[in-house]
Amino acid sequence: MSECVAVFTLGLSPPIATEFLIGLKERGVECSKAIAVTTGGALPAFHALKIALHWSSDIEHKFPNLARKIKVSDFSSVDLRLKQLNISDIEGPEDCRTFRAQFDSALNDALKWAGGDPARLHVCVAGGRKTMPIDATLVSIAEGIKNVYHVIAPRIPGIAQEFANLVIGRMQAVKGISREALLARLGRYAERPSDADEEVIRYTLEVCFPPKDLKFYLVRIPVPKLPADERRRFRQEI
Repeated sequence: MSECVAVFTLGLSPPIATEFLIGLKERGVECSKAIAVTTGGALPAFHALKIALHWSSDIEHKFPNLARKIKVSDFSSVDLRLKQLNISDIEGPEDCRTFRAQFDSALNDALKWAGGDPARLHVCVAGGRKTMPIDATLVSIAEGIKNVYHVIAPRIPGIAQEFANLVIGRMQAVKGISREALLARLGRYAERPSDADEEVIRYTLEVCFPPKDLKFYLVRIPVPKLPADERRRFRQEI
């Protein structure tokens, strides 16, 4: 398998990210590094994902019953980085422009890791808010990225929906833990995932990985390949 770099937009549904990574792996693409592009409001999703990926290799040993229920692959060696947007949401044209500029910055960081080879970049535009998927696709075309994907799934897993409701404050507790306490633990353990307690490890694995009975598809978007001069013009326009 070739070592590649993944870039994905992340909202409040972490399974979209793992479905993307699992789908790539099933295609023979192993990503050694990944960048999650997200807003400050969705940081808990990044924190949960950071912990879950770290412990993904130990689920059979630590939680055999859970391992029989969710589809997990070993992503413990993936170097997951954060690209936090300085906007909280897409509320107007200026936010769209800001997102495009910052997503482009994430792609340029990823290109450096990939040795300047755009063929080693794999971009998922399924996560994020409002126009983010469209803008992420446009920026990818402008940068000459051919491997652009979307994830199609029939539903968001129930526990992932509960997690989203917890983050936005519609729920004030989960599994007997208050919202503030759980989000604080996620933020703390994301800095050192190896220190996470078993309760948090199990919860993040269940939140971030899809159930085995969920059929999802990783769809490659047929983006056009533009000549260098056309891409320069396109970058100026967007």
